[in-house]
Amino acid sequence: MIRSWIACWCADDKTVAIYEPAYAEAFDTEAGVAQFHNRLLLEEDSEILCPEDFEQWRDASGVAELPFGKCAGLTVPLFLGGTEEAGNLSLTDTEVYWSMTAQMRSVLDE
Repeated sequence: MIRSWIACWCADDKTVAIYEPAYAEAFDTEAGVAQFHNRLLLEEDSEILCPEDFEQWRDASGVAELPFGKCAGLTVPLFLGGTEEAGNLSLTDTEVYWSMTAQMRSVLDE
């Protein structure tokens, strides 16, 4: 499974929420910042980070390191018929990826 997400700390209920642009969905982890980092990311990383999928994409794309401000973003988002595979990922500017994905999703939701 391909993951491209951002985690946000919700100060009102002191939990971390994850927004997944590939699915245009948000998930509440029901974990605080320390628990999210120490348990969910470090101990249960395969469900959130999907390191095997990331390594597969890195190997296929030849990207040695993910530079700051860049992400492995879906070329065709899942909500537009894209597939969850390394061939549908490309190295892109993170701000551009999030902005374009949000704009496409908002047009579909109108």
